[in-house]
Amino acid sequence: LYSVRHLILDEADRMLDPEFLEQVQEVAAACSHPAVRKAVFSATLPANAEKIAMDMLDDPIRIVVGLKYVLFVHAIYFLRADSLAGTLRCL
Repeated sequence: LYSVRHLILDEADRMLDPEFLEQVQEVAAACSHPAVRKAVFSATLPANAEKIAMDMLDDPIRIVVGLKYVLFVHAIYFLRADSLAGTLRCL
């Protein structure tokens, strides 16, 4: 998967669950191009999944829309710092 330039995990709370974690880590490791950009999106993200997401990314930026410690969080994004401007334009 060397030619992959964007790896996006949507519903990361589920994708980083132990049920899928090994496969997700294999795919992420196979995306080996030096310029690959990784993004993680989730409406809710438990602390253990958040730690895994932060470890997968280089220089992550965390964006929380809404209040973090309420029952419903609108969105949480983890991005590389160099992809912030382009991602915000898309949102």
